[in-house]
Amino acid sequence: MVYAATTITSANITIRILAASSSPLSITNQPASVTNTVGNNVTFNVTNGGAAPFKYQWYYNTNTALLNQTNASVTLTNIQLTNAGQYSVAITNSAGSTNSTFALLTVWQPPVITNQPTGLTTVAGGNATFSVLAGGVPALAYQWKWNTNTALVNSTNASLALSSLRASQAGVYTVIITNSAGSITSSVVSLVITNPLPPAIVASVGGSGSAFHFGFTSVPGLTNTVLTNSALVGGTWGVYTNIPPAPSAAPITITNTSGNPNLFYRLMVQP
Repeated sequence: MVYAATTITSANITIRILAASSSPLSITNQPASVTNTVGNNVTFNVTNGGAAPFKYQWYYNTNTALLNQTNASVTLTNIQLTNAGQYSVAITNSAGSTNSTFALLTVWQPPVITNQPTGLTTVAGGNATFSVLAGGVPALAYQWKWNTNTALVNSTNASLALSSLRASQAGVYTVIITNSAGSITSSVVSLVITNPLPPAIVASVGGSGSAFHFGFTSVPGLTNTVLTNSALVGGTWGVYTNIPPAPSAAPITITNTSGNPNLFYRLMVQP
């Protein structure tokens, strides 16, 4: 029996040539960390080698895929504090995939004052506290100033506490707040210092021919001056004694001997 020879042709097949093992998918320039201020734009870039085409997917804080961010670079516009964090990109091609290292976005915010200091009125010898409330990133530094340009020593907190006030401390106060992103100056506020009413004098006379005594409670931080006059109306009031400023209220007793009779006494409190 004789058979005739035949030819059969197979179906077409596609041969895909992968990148040579000497040139695998790799990242040649990793995304770089960035520091910028609120409201600005920032861009992260990656450069890679291997066989095209490539697919990119950018991520925020490890596992949050950024919508439509599928290019070799990603641009964030009008950044806010909430954008701070880590950014990375996953790259794939027909040969496999690789992930970039993390790039850190640090967002700074210049100081912003949310509560301004307010003006105060107090008596000499009293206390006063100015306060300001502010926010910003990184940490804030404060410097209080008196009468616009005099920096107050060691006054570098969000509040300024003044004690045993003298009339010479009256004026205007401000605070300058700074951080690495910028600075801001608070509104100008006034400190008004009035003279206090002198404390009441309590007098007593000792036995026959003995001295005359009177006492009062001193006003802290102020000079308490005892004046005398030979006439209640008219005449001249002279200084009998000056009592230096005390850190706190304290009872004071004054004694006048019988050698100085017929005198009127009064107390003057002054800064």
